[in-house]
Amino acid sequence: MIWTFATIVLIAFGYSTVVVGLSYLLIYSLYVMVGVINFISVGILLKPYPEERHFYKHLWWLTLTLPLYMFLTAWIRLIGVINAMTTQATWKMRGFTEEWQRLLAVLRDDRRTIHNHYRRRKGK
Repeated sequence: MIWTFATIVLIAFGYSTVVVGLSYLLIYSLYVMVGVINFISVGILLKPYPEERHFYKHLWWLTLTLPLYMFLTAWIRLIGVINAMTTQATWKMRGFTEEWQRLLAVLRDDRRTIHNHYRRRKGK
């Protein structure tokens, strides 16, 4: 999977497997801590709504699985950053004048569409 590839890359860059493993545990622990704090906070906010609070209490297990999801997406973002740093950029931005002309063209087209729509409705 993606974290396996990222782990191999980090080890190839000279990081110790112990350091990489401990950093994974630390990151997971921090994510769980944030999840627990959020879970408790939402539980407090749901006090006036007993039915919703009862339903929400059954979702406690998400505090353990959501950090895994966040951890995986963090690796995907990191790989995106590394990819962006190692490939030649080809992004061409449009200038203000071109953007303005495109905006006006869209507005004119929308106005024409609305005008034709109302003209057709009156003809019926």
